[in-house]
Amino acid sequence: MTSVTVCRRQSFIRACLAYRKEERIDVFGLARHEYLQPPMPKPRGAGSAGAGASAGAGAGAAPAAFSAGLFAAGSSS
Repeated sequence: MTSVTVCRRQSFIRACLAYRKEERIDVFGLARHEYLQPPMPKPRGAGSAGAGASAGAGAGAAPAAFSAGLFAAGSSS
């Protein structure tokens, strides 16, 4: 595991286990936490880096939009 993964995991656990209720993260914040997000693909080469970066940004935006819509629908019930 990389140190980035370890730091994200520690951050997630600390957010869950905050002693004071006011400082504890809620379920929606947990769902948006960077530890639970899918890993971003690395660009494979200089020629495809521009295409890969734009494709990665689009792919990363779709789950966030989906999650936001899902949570908005659930909160109105």
